[in-house]
Amino acid sequence: MRKFIYRAHVWLALIVAIPVLAWTSSGLLYAWPNAVEGGKIESIDATRIHVSPSDALLKANEFAGKKLPITALTLLMREGRPVYQAIGGMGADSLLIDAESGAVIKTPPPTALTRYFRQAHFYFFAGSWQVTLLIGLSALAGLSGEFKNWMGIEADRLSSAHAAILTDGFTNSTREELFRAAHDIKGDAATFGYPSAAVTAESLCRIIEHAPQLDEVPSDLIAHHINAIQAIVRERTKLDTASTAGELSRKLRGVADEYLMHVNRDRPEHLEAILAPSIVPGE
Repeated sequence: MRKFIYRAHVWLALIVAIPVLAWTSSGLLYAWPNAVEGGKIESIDATRIHVSPSDALLKANEFAGKKLPITALTLLMREGRPVYQAIGGMGADSLLIDAESGAVIKTPPPTALTRYFRQAHFYFFAGSWQVTLLIGLSALAGLSGEFKNWMGIEADRLSSAHAAILTDGFTNSTREELFRAAHDIKGDAATFGYPSAAVTAESLCRIIEHAPQLDEVPSDLIAHHINAIQAIVRERTKLDTASTAGELSRKLRGVADEYLMHVNRDRPEHLEAILAPSIVPGE
């Protein structure tokens, strides 16, 4: 189940990355001179303002033929002229009232870059789902932190299974628990970003499967596998340990294979499986 959730999260992350990349690029567009409407701050010469805000509202109402529920009236510079932009009562449109002449026009459609900026930067493409989308993205970001703990939990489970063997010896139940813990790490570690731990866990699984007598396996050989997995999981965030982890897992696999070939020298059916290449992805 954890593996499925993690993989689903990876795919969701790839999907989410598209609007995030668009949002990032929209910010770059806004910083680019004259690329986006409204991206340039211009001072307004007060001597050019011949229409008051109240007169601008009246002219907007006259243009629309009704009293508009204006929600915002902004004085700005557009194409070198001071204009009022009236928003409200026109659906998705707004009106521009020239602050010098009083002429009223509908705001022209935005340029392609401006449309892209508004859609990407404010997630307008989501429409009524805009708030839901933003909440969902925040929830996914919070969930991602949980994955960091999952491999630690699996590694601790493996150590607990090993501790039970040190206390009670190899019984059917302790052997089964050690194998299942190692097998789960073998299957999940690469997905969670720990390929070296997966290689080491596979090597431990092979020992449990192919050793004729587990009681006769050198205790250090099993302990080294357990300790290596713990170290790989614990030190994963350090960049300088990645190559060391890969080398450690390969050496343990080599030592384990050498031991298994020796103890199975008279068991050809096991030798074939031991000599088979690993199916676990490495570094």
